[in-house]
Amino acid sequence: MSDQRFDLSSNIFKLNIDCFDELFEWLSRDDLDALGQTCKLLQLIVGDHFQRNFPAIEVRAEEDGLYVNDTRSANFYRSAQKLHSFDKYIQKVSLCENSIGIEDGVRMFCYVGTNCTTSIKHIQFMNVLLTQIELVWIEKILGTCETISIEDCLIKRQFYEKFPEHCENLRSLYVKDCRWNRNVLKRTGNDWLQRHYPKLNHLSWTQSSKKGQKIDELRTFFALNPQVVSFSTSFHCFWNNRDFIDQANVKLQDLTIEFDDWTWTPRNITETYRLLNNLHAKGIYERLNLYARYHNLDYFGQMTSLNALHSLHLHEISERYNLPQLRQLKELRIQYINTDLDNLPKQLPNLERVYLKFADTKHFLPFIYQSAKLKEMKIDFVCDRATFNCVLDVASMHKEREKLMGARKVVIFIDEHVFLATKWSTGKTEFGLIEIERGYKHVWNRKMECF
Repeated sequence: MSDQRFDLSSNIFKLNIDCFDELFEWLSRDDLDALGQTCKLLQLIVGDHFQRNFPAIEVRAEEDGLYVNDTRSANFYRSAQKLHSFDKYIQKVSLCENSIGIEDGVRMFCYVGTNCTTSIKHIQFMNVLLTQIELVWIEKILGTCETISIEDCLIKRQFYEKFPEHCENLRSLYVKDCRWNRNVLKRTGNDWLQRHYPKLNHLSWTQSSKKGQKIDELRTFFALNPQVVSFSTSFHCFWNNRDFIDQANVKLQDLTIEFDDWTWTPRNITETYRLLNNLHAKGIYERLNLYARYHNLDYFGQMTSLNALHSLHLHEISERYNLPQLRQLKELRIQYINTDLDNLPKQLPNLERVYLKFADTKHFLPFIYQSAKLKEMKIDFVCDRATFNCVLDVASMHKEREKLMGARKVVIFIDEHVFLATKWSTGKTEFGLIEIERGYKHVWNRKMECF
C-alpha cells in the first residue's frame, strides 16, 4: 500500500458513508480490494464497508496472508486469491491443514495473531495441531470470537486446559472428531463439557467413536449451561445418549441431527422418528433440523411422521430420492443437484427459505414460481450463468411470481458475478416481488452448517 497522503479536501472525501456504500455496491470484491490498497484513508473507508457487507466471505489463513476460500466456485480446488486490504476487517477465518509442515502451521497462527484484530467473530480449526504455542498467538482473538469450530484436530493437553479460559464471548462451539493426546484422554477428553460458558447458546458435539458412545459429561454440561437452547450432534451420538436427553431437564429451541449412516433398516428409522416425536411432545425441543449426509429411501418415506421437522439439509438429491409431501418443512438446503426440481415445491407448500450450493437456473426458478411463502433464497454458484451472460431476467421472474396467489417478496442472495452483471445491465436490484443481493452479504443459519 502506498504511503502517499491524500488531500482531504478532495471531492471524494466529501462523500458521506451512505454515498460510499452506494458506490461500492457496484464494485466486485477484487475491485474493492484494489481500491483499499491506494491509500490508508480509503483502506479505512473500504474496510468499514467490507466488514459490514461481506460477513459471509470465507477466508483461509496461510503463513503469508489471507486467501478467499473458493468453495463457492464450480472448481473447488482452483487457486485461491489473496486479499490485500482486509486483514483487520475479516469476520470469519479458517486455519486448515498445511501440507508443508508443522512449523509453517505455526507461522499461519502467527500471521492471524499479528495482523487480524477483534473484527474476527468466527474462527475454524480444521485438521491442525493445537498446542500451547498456537494458543499464545490467537488468545486475544479467542476472547472476542462468538463462534469457534474445531474439527479433526490433534489437541495437546496445555491447549485443551487453557482454551476455554480465553473464550469469554463464545456463543457457538463446534467440536467434531478431534484427537486428544494421552494426557487429555486420561480424563476422557470431554472435560470441556464440564465448564460453564456464560454466553454460549449453541453446542455441536460429535466427539465420540464412529459408532457413538455414551457421554455422561453431557448431563453436566446442560446442568451448568441452562442458557444453551440449540444442540447439534450425529445420529449415533444422539441415539447412545437418548436416555439422558429424555430424562434430563433440557429445553431446546433447536435440535439438529446428522443422519450419518445409510445402512439402517426401516425399523431403525421408525424407532428413531418415534423417539424424536416423543421428545418434542415432552417439550424437550421445539424445532427439528435434519442433515441427510447419506441417502436411504426410508429416511424420506417416513419423514412425514416428524411433527417438528423445521429444516432439511440434503448432501445430494437425484431421481432416486424423491421427497414426500412435507407440509411442516420451512427450510431446505441442497448441496448437489442431479435431477430436475420442477415438482419439488409442490411437495413443500410451507417452504420459506432455500439454500442451493450449486444450481442451474432451472433448479431455482421452480421455487420462485411455485413457493408462495418463500421469503429468502441463497445460491452460492449459478452453474449455467455463462448461457445468459450472468444477467438474470429479474423482471420476468417478478411477472411470473405475480401470478402466484398470495406470493411473498423473495430476496435472492446470489453469487457475485450474477449480482453485479445484473445490476450493471438493469441499473437496479429490486423488481417488486423479487430482490437480488450479493451472496457474501448473508450468513446462513449456522445450526445447519455444523457438519
